[in-house]
Amino acid sequence: MQLVTVSIIKGKSFNILVDDVNDKAIAPCLLANKIWEPMETNIVTSLLSEGVTVVDVGANIGYYTLLFSKIVGE
Repeated sequence: MQLVTVSIIKGKSFNILVDDVNDKAIAPCLLANKIWEPMETNIVTSLLSEGVTVVDVGANIGYYTLLFSKIVGE
C-alpha cells in the first residue's frame, strides 16, 4: 500500500491509499500521474462548488468520493 497525494484545483489536495500490489488498473496511474482520469477529474472540479450535494453511486476505491468531499466541503 502506498499513500498518494492528488492535487486538484486552487491548491487543494487529498490523500488516497492505493494497493500497488494487487491493483493493476488504478494504482499504477495514480502512482505515476498523481491523478485518475484527468479529463473527468477536470470536468467534475469545474462543475462542483462548495456546499452542493453530490452522490457517488458505484464508488470503487473512493477517488471521486474524496475528490467530491474536498470540493464541496461538509
